[in-house]
Amino acid sequence: MSTTAHKRAPRDIAGTASAYLARARGDAVLALHEAICDAMWERDLAQERQQRLEQAVSHGYVRAASARGQ
Repeated sequence: MSTTAHKRAPRDIAGTASAYLARARGDAVLALHEAICDAMWERDLAQERQQRLEQAVSHGYVRAASARGQ
């Protein structure tokens, strides 16, 4: 699931987990829920950025082909 580019140091993960747990006032289930929701939100944003990038590239190819008269 994760790639080398996305691996985090254990201390980073522990720090993030501690922050979620503190924000949830010790409620581990709530902390996990919030972390998952945030991760899914970030995933959706990344997918939207990727789609916009792909569309921009696609439109660029169409414009270039039009300019060449193809």
